[in-house]
Amino acid sequence: MKVVAVIHPTSLLARELRERLEARPDLCGELRLLSDNDEEVGTLTESAGAAALVARLGPDSLEGVDLAFVLGDIERVRASLGQLPRGLPAVLLSPGATEEDAPAAVAGVHVEGLVGRERVASPHPAAIAVSLLVDALGPLKPRRAAATVLLPVSMLGDAGIEELFEQTRGILAFSGAASRAKLFPAQIAFNLLPAEEDGAGVADAARRALAGTVELAIQLVQGGVFHGLAVSLRVELEGNPEPADVRRLLGRARGIALARDVRKLGPVASAAEEKLLVGAVRRAEAPGSYWIWSVMDNLTRGGALNALELGEALLVLGRPS
Repeated sequence: MKVVAVIHPTSLLARELRERLEARPDLCGELRLLSDNDEEVGTLTESAGAAALVARLGPDSLEGVDLAFVLGDIERVRASLGQLPRGLPAVLLSPGATEEDAPAAVAGVHVEGLVGRERVASPHPAAIAVSLLVDALGPLKPRRAAATVLLPVSMLGDAGIEELFEQTRGILAFSGAASRAKLFPAQIAFNLLPAEEDGAGVADAARRALAGTVELAIQLVQGGVFHGLAVSLRVELEGNPEPADVRRLLGRARGIALARDVRKLGPVASAAEEKLLVGAVRRAEAPGSYWIWSVMDNLTRGGALNALELGEALLVLGRPS
């Protein structure tokens, strides 16, 4: 029976991860909820349909643990990592993680890079989406890619969702919602804004997950949607295949599915979907260049499922370094 620890277990993403772990008794026979944050320790939450308390992270709480997931702000994550015993496989879910913290990894992509690893980082959902697309196009030898990624407010957890909800309600009630912007620099409801996050850092994580095989750039845009990110990817391939052939190749890849109706594909369609959904594939202006539209749930495939599958891979491939 595997014992799994979720460290900092109360965020929106952590709750999704816990639900996924509880549905996998083959991977998680016992789930421990731990934290070294005084505000989180002692919090009453739910695990496997029953009440559960968040215990304090420490040597005793990690005794017998086979796999750990560490979530949260990178500074908090770094402090927690110092308490993990050597040899304990761990997956970091912190978009700010660098190569010094742990190598970025996407489940099913460049799997050989996990051999011998003790820790890996599940990167920003935008990096996961772009990595899945570019890796799936490997047989067509992609040379360079550039993506614009629309981010949902759930990237900021419950607080982001609440702010969008309150602004939307205020606008519909004609009560001046824009003045109540807190997490965002301006009204986010029914709006688009430059993302606070650095697209260059996200692109770097994707390049590392892809083992540096493709020139890559990513721009992030903050959208006024609750869940699900959208990716507009321009990719240059070595050959000049038909768009339909490009789309069929994407549909055969692990972690990717083809949308049935490309006209209806938007972030709403990605809710609770376990795969990245690919919509239209169209030629760009140059031979061998294509525009690819896709969407992905940032909490499932872009978060919990990627981390869970990385954890499984570490248990099989990873070894203490």
